[in-house]
Amino acid sequence: MNKTNLIFYKRYFIFFTIAVLLHLVSPVVFSQDKAINTIAAKFEDYSSRHLQEKLFLHTDKEFYVAGEIVWFKIYAVEGVFNKPLDISKVAYAEILDRDNKPVLQEKIQLENGTGDASFYLPLTLASGYYKLRSYTNWMKNFSPDFFFEKPITVVNTIKAPDNLPAADTAVYYAGFFPEGGNLVSNIESKVAYRITDQSGKGVMAKGFILRNNSDTVLSFQPSRFGIGNFVFQPSAGSSYKAILVFSSGKVIEQSLPAVNEKGYVMRVTNTGNGDIKVTINANTNSQNKEVALLAHTRQVVKFVEKVRLDNNGLATFIIDRSKLGEGISQITAFTEEGYPVCERLYFIKPVEKIRLSAKSDIDQYTTRKKVNLSVVAKDNAGETVPADISVAVFQPDSLQLNGSPDIFSYLWLSSDLKGQIESPGYYFSDDPGVREAADNLMLTHGWRRFRWTDVLAPEKSVMSFPPEYKGPIISAKIMNVRDNAPAINKQVFFSMPGKPFKFYSSSSDNNGIVWFDINDSYDDHDIIFQVNDRPGYSYRTELISPYADAYTGKSTAVFSPSVNIQDVLLNRSISMQVQNVYTADSMTKFSVPVIADSLPFFKHADRSYSLDDYKRFTTMEEVLREYIGEISVVVRNGKLHLKILNQADREFYDEDILVLIDGVALLDRDKIFSFDPLKVKKVDVITKGYVVGPSFFRGMVNFSTYDGGFKAGELDPNLVVVNYEGLQSQREFYSPVYETAQQQATRIPDFRNTLYWSPSLITTKKGETNVQFYTSDQKGIYKVIVQGMGKDGPAATASFTFEVK
Repeated sequence: MNKTNLIFYKRYFIFFTIAVLLHLVSPVVFSQDKAINTIAAKFEDYSSRHLQEKLFLHTDKEFYVAGEIVWFKIYAVEGVFNKPLDISKVAYAEILDRDNKPVLQEKIQLENGTGDASFYLPLTLASGYYKLRSYTNWMKNFSPDFFFEKPITVVNTIKAPDNLPAADTAVYYAGFFPEGGNLVSNIESKVAYRITDQSGKGVMAKGFILRNNSDTVLSFQPSRFGIGNFVFQPSAGSSYKAILVFSSGKVIEQSLPAVNEKGYVMRVTNTGNGDIKVTINANTNSQNKEVALLAHTRQVVKFVEKVRLDNNGLATFIIDRSKLGEGISQITAFTEEGYPVCERLYFIKPVEKIRLSAKSDIDQYTTRKKVNLSVVAKDNAGETVPADISVAVFQPDSLQLNGSPDIFSYLWLSSDLKGQIESPGYYFSDDPGVREAADNLMLTHGWRRFRWTDVLAPEKSVMSFPPEYKGPIISAKIMNVRDNAPAINKQVFFSMPGKPFKFYSSSSDNNGIVWFDINDSYDDHDIIFQVNDRPGYSYRTELISPYADAYTGKSTAVFSPSVNIQDVLLNRSISMQVQNVYTADSMTKFSVPVIADSLPFFKHADRSYSLDDYKRFTTMEEVLREYIGEISVVVRNGKLHLKILNQADREFYDEDILVLIDGVALLDRDKIFSFDPLKVKKVDVITKGYVVGPSFFRGMVNFSTYDGGFKAGELDPNLVVVNYEGLQSQREFYSPVYETAQQQATRIPDFRNTLYWSPSLITTKKGETNVQFYTSDQKGIYKVIVQGMGKDGPAATASFTFEVK
């Protein structure tokens, strides 16, 4: 990484480490033992250097027809308290097919921890199940299991489906998970299990555990979502397998984890008086040795203690449940030498800090009528509070996916677990069996934002992807054209012509990689790379994709639409085609945010010359000699030569100076004399020392053309011009107005099934907001989903329905 990025990287970590030390302090029970305190200290040090960032995407719906638009709002939070995080300024969003190949990709600007964008689903897109995922550059340092990911369905109603493999509805999977991680001979263990179909949904089955392929030890049957547990004591020298019988008549076998002759077993139970009892049972000939227990909630240490095993190999810990944080905590047991041996998760259902309520003015409407929608945010005391919310109003049907997490259940549950979670909202309900179901879920899903080997390693890990705290980071590999070798330790200029133009300087590393930390830049641009090297050396540049190339192992079911949905698909197809025909112009309107800083990188020049204020000459030599007093033109070896004044020492310099045309550097500065001065509108001169990245210039001059789009190849054919896709401009959601009788009577059909989408509604100081929109010609039930966050971070969601007759 180059020097410039290292500086901001270090500043970032200094800031974050201080924030962690000040903000994450919580009561922790520490023993006086040096070893366990060392583990706790290393863990807290690791956590302070590994900020956990989360994203949540609220989409307008989950089922789409090719030709429609996917609208979404991004919420960015830190991973400890799930509060808004304004670190990353760029989020990446992708739609992946079932082979994890991206079919659509976008970069989205984040501001104050939120951003919004859209995907137009092209008519070339095949029908199928897709994944919508999102992450930041910083999140790429960690497992893709913790990127935001949700399934969406796309049906192309005007294109024949691809030849897809037939869906096998009788494919089942079973996993068995001993509590704490181990089966140990002659020690009783709780074993959780999860039985799913090929799409990851839980299924029911009758199960039997067999020992050594013969003796039936016990039988079991899962409860909700195909998850359950049983308790048994494995015997030494035995192997165990499960026989599962499904209602379809299919039978599968699945081996249980191997039984260890020696080891540690963990059991976690609730005492009933507000405490958690953790029992460690060992048969490792380690009686009278000590075991340590560390509990943390999202990498904030909550409990540390060490206990000596008794003569029966037992050690018991009592944790005050109120000391653990809300959501998922991780409990880990260590040997007295500091090796982790058992681990499990524990869930405490969080209390909703704010509540959103939403309602319409009436329950039924006719077509093309105004809907008045009001949203109120209140805290637990019933007081209204400000909130940042997104609102979707759409027509649900049999094609919409069910069970996708809302912002509350995602942040407190789904985001901290690997694998697919069916109906995550259930675990926040008041169902009598929810506590047991949540504990079974904890036993069957591993939480691995880190590895203990990394935490306890003597050397600190190096993070490959810095946070984009200003804007996109553009990286590229520079290679010599002659031998394809990387350009090592070369000064590289980066330019983006425009108004204002962008200019940066960097140095390539030992792999020929350069980084440029640019500010906001929208839509497609031509960007220019220049290696400041001796004449005759040519280089080629390869942009490095900012999108992640790591994917989760989550399965995607084979797309197999039912023949019973033909009428629904026909209606949705007509709706899509009508909108694309009659409202295409409105649907393709984009707005680029106003860029606050419209000045070039050097801000204000020491002297500026508008050439239209002077007599226009036909040669650049005449212009520079007659008007630009800060530039000296000399003749050397029969050729014109340019020098720039440095006001500090009143000297003209021809070395360590920078000459630009529309922000593009002229490496051969004297080529400016061959440029047509009638194309130049303005000349800006900087007559003092100026630092750009690792480069220092004694003086600079920029020649601005009238359109600001200098064609770099005119003066230097060796320039490398690359097309760069910038941040996505914001597409405007189209919603017609039927305020007057004339507007209501228009014959233009309105077949919208998404009536309203707003990604950025801000409630007033009183915690209220009101919006209006109009129903379409589509009759039926419509669903309103409101999601958002309070100013200090609590997330909330609300929904209701109304009818159009």
